[in-house]
Amino acid sequence: MTNLTKAWVGKAGVAAQLTPYLDAAARAEARRTTKADAGNLESYRTLIRAQSGKAISQDDAATLITFSYLL
Repeated sequence: MTNLTKAWVGKAGVAAQLTPYLDAAARAEARRTTKADAGNLESYRTLIRAQSGKAISQDDAATLITFSYLL
């Protein structure tokens, strides 16, 4: 998911803001801290929505959001 985010986000700075949320969600999942995991993924989705049509195409944003629900 991190590599896909980096590939689809048109601005490196925005990708750099997004990927820590994915990293933190993975760490939370490893600790079985579902509330923290969900919070990090929701923050990721919020930023994706904010950048949709800007640094991320609307189609790519929708796909990333959909994929994030599968994590």
